[in-house]
Amino acid sequence: MLLNDPSDPVFLDLDRFFQEFGLHLVDLGLRTKGSTTSVNVVLHSSSGLGIDELSRVHKALVPRLEGLLHTDDFSIELGSPGLERNLKYQRELEYFQGRKIRLYLSGAKDWEDGILTAVEAGQVNFQSSSGSKVVPISAIQKAKLHDL
Repeated sequence: MLLNDPSDPVFLDLDRFFQEFGLHLVDLGLRTKGSTTSVNVVLHSSSGLGIDELSRVHKALVPRLEGLLHTDDFSIELGSPGLERNLKYQRELEYFQGRKIRLYLSGAKDWEDGILTAVEAGQVNFQSSSGSKVVPISAIQKAKLHDL
């Protein structure tokens, strides 16, 4: 089942921060070992992400993280969702409209491949080889990008 949108204050702050760059925060991982915090950020842009844009965002992100984490002892990894990302949050569905995805629905025996055509009012429109379907988000047990 897809999780509800994150409510973590650091996630929410960084989500607003990345929106200023025209980006969506897809996922955030924070892990501390000893005194060092590893920050793993997954970003989405409908126009794609190149090394120049990631570099620009990285430079702006460092002072923001210093303030949020109250330390300068951290490492940052920025990346895009990848071609076969397992979707974790309901909010991710909105980012990937028009993309090929796989859905595993409640009561299903196998994955269903298709294109996510719309997300609205707690449901998705999904175009598969068997036709167009309206699927309640609550019926989605697992979802993943399938751009291969």
